[in-house]
Amino acid sequence: MLEERAVLTPGRNEVLIGISACGFCRSGLHIIDGELPHPKVPPVPGHDAAGKVEMLGADVEGLATDEWVGMSWLSWTCGTCGFCRTGRENLCRTAAFDGCARDGGH
Repeated sequence: MLEERAVLTPGRNEVLIGISACGFCRSGLHIIDGELPHPKVPPVPGHDAAGKVEMLGADVEGLATDEWVGMSWLSWTCGTCGFCRTGRENLCRTAAFDGCARDGGH
């Protein structure tokens, strides 16, 4: 089902991406089928996305508007747990994932 959504303003360490292309993989189907814990309801799937930066949060460094970027599955981690400090952010217990806990590219 298609739905209109308001354009969000990025948080201080976030960027808003104008999506140009977005794939759909099996993890998106797991989310839609309710097989992954804690999805945003209703979910906006799609972590395989690319587009241009439209807005930068106040603390974002190293990116500029109109720069091409890609999204990944892992969108946020605490940065302080043992997993994060040893380069294993994908195991962070408080991680957030695009297309699941946060809106994806579709």
